[in-house]
Amino acid sequence: MIDLRSARHDPEAFRAALARRGAADAFDELLVADERWRALVPQVDELRAQQKIDGKPTPEQIERLKQVKDRLRALEDELAAAEAKRAWGKPPALLELACRPEKNPFCCPISRRFWPKKRQCT
Repeated sequence: MIDLRSARHDPEAFRAALARRGAADAFDELLVADERWRALVPQVDELRAQQKIDGKPTPEQIERLKQVKDRLRALEDELAAAEAKRAWGKPPALLELACRPEKNPFCCPISRRFWPKKRQCT
C-alpha cells in the first residue's frame, strides 16, 4: 500500500520506484485524485456545518438550507468519485493498472499480475 502522506512529501522517489514497474502514470493520477479529495473534504464539512441551525428555521433559512443541500449532494458525489480514484493506492489496483503485458514481459496477460520469470503465469 502506498503511504499517501509520504508520497506527497517525496513524490519523485515514489515515481521512480513505480516507474520500474511501469506505474508512474498511475501514481500521477493517484496524486491528482488525492489532491482533489483533500480539497473537497473541507468544503463538504463546511456545508454539513451550515445545515445545522438552532431553533425553528425562518423561510429565508429554509431556502438557504435547500441551496446548501443541493450543493452538498453535488460535492458528496465528487468526493465519492475522488475517494474511489484515491483507493488506487491499495496494492492490487495499482499493480493491475501497472501490469500491461504488451509493455512488460513479466506481466501475465491472463491474471494481470507480475511474475519473477517471463511467461510464468496462471
